[in-house]
Amino acid sequence: MKSKILEKYCYISYPIITIILLFIVILILKYFNINVNLASNFSETIVQISGSLIGFLLTAITVFLSFPKDTRVMLRFKKYKHHIIFSRCIFCGIFALITSIFCWIFQSPKILVLIFFILGLENTIISARYIYKLVIYNFE
Repeated sequence: MKSKILEKYCYISYPIITIILLFIVILILKYFNINVNLASNFSETIVQISGSLIGFLLTAITVFLSFPKDTRVMLRFKKYKHHIIFSRCIFCGIFALITSIFCWIFQSPKILVLIFFILGLENTIISARYIYKLVIYNFE
């Protein structure tokens, strides 16, 4: 039951689990007075990667929309509502990556840029998994 809930809301649950783990690591680092210095151009690099990942997500949704809708795989995909999960995953990924870019533009702390980047990256990975499954199973 729990794994079905995690999979159904993977676009939210996986990033939240990662953010909780990231905050625990930050608290441990602060507790032991371990200072982590990020490179001066760290945020710029994250923003460049975020822009590339937004392009990937837009391409992924385009590939998804170009598949024939009457195949066995797509009918099964719709039956179990994976098309909704996939679309929400794309939207959450684009939103998180754009938020990361805006945080950089408005000079927010680097950790905020990193958190939104991680959220977007995870949704990008989940979307890539869905596209991979569609491409592989579409030719069966």
